Amino acid sequence: RHTNMPLSGAKRKSVTSNNKEAKTRKQTDVCVLCGNDFSHNSEKLNLKIQKKDQFIHQDCILYSSRLSKETDEAVVSRVIRHRLICRHCKKQRASLGCCVKSCTNVFHVPCGVLAGGEYNEQTGFYCDMHIMKGVLDSISLGEWPTTKDVNYTRRLYWEGISPSDRGLIAENSDKWEKFHPEWYSFDIMTKIKVKEIFPNHWAWCKELEKDGVSEVGVSRQFEAVAIKDIQKNEFVAEYTGRVKYQSDCSKSSSKYIADYWYPDDLPGILYQKSLCIDSEYDGNETRFINSVTSASPPHVKQNATMNTVWCRGQLRVIITAIDFIPAEHSIVLNYNEIGETYFEESTE
Repeated sequence: RHTNMPLSGAKRKSVTSNNKEAKTRKQTDVCVLCGNDFSHNSEKLNLKIQKKDQFIHQDCILYSSRLSKETDEAVVSRVIRHRLICRHCKKQRASLGCCVKSCTNVFHVPCGVLAGGEYNEQTGFYCDMHIMKGVLDSISLGEWPTTKDVNYTRRLYWEGISPSDRGLIAENSDKWEKFHPEWYSFDIMTKIKVKEIFPNHWAWCKELEKDGVSEVGVSRQFEAVAIKDIQKNEFVAEYTGRVKYQSDCSKSSSKYIADYWYPDDLPGILYQKSLCIDSEYDGNETRFINSVTSASPPHVKQNATMNTVWCRGQLRVIITAIDFIPAEHSIVLNYNEIGETYFEESTE
């Protein structure tokens, strides 16, 4: 990191000049709220605050907590004036508060994401300590199937995997693609929601009628759709659930299993202990993403794919868009990218 330390013998005037340049550069090249630069996709906004130009990330002003009818300029002025401390980075000008009334946690917008928080367009931002309340609120406000005993979670459960096997995976983590979701590419807002489907829907599965969530004697099935437009190559969501050995899952009747992908250059012992994620009883919205099959109508195309990545100290399965997905459209995988599926077999 370079400093403005003057060379020996430099005149005092040149030091002052350098400091002015640095101050100007700081004001225009970093966000006045979060302190990060503008070298990413979030649009740079210029607001007049007390007759001074202030530069802000569009996402920072969009997601900052605000009072009723408070303007963008008023939000920035209040944040600068109050100087609240971010729980994540311990710096001033935190602008995003948890929507749980009893919670006093505040963050910079990017710090809220890095700390594990999430934004729900209907209710607001939930910090990492109250993320499960956000999930429950989503269930109560949406069309989630609530009559089946499913634990909706945003995390992976590794308790069934031996520490030695987990350690061996960590030792070979460089064999998988690294995924480092910075705040500007890892959207704070949930991108998918669950909707109920009916017998005329392309993804309706007759074989699942007897296994569907039952309510008043009616079999129910669901799909995952985009809440907003999702761009090609954009991260959609993480597939969560309980991590298990594939050998154990082969004996299971679960229809919500995603296998981890293993590269060719791993130690042989890891292939003998291949893992998968089972979201039958623990999972999130991704467990309702349907698959294209040989029996799907011609207009139904795969628009997302699963990738195994190493991220934040864990092996994870993430879902990425391979095509533009408009808001309210189905998110469609192809389970046969890896092997045969229950759904494919049921249509033959």
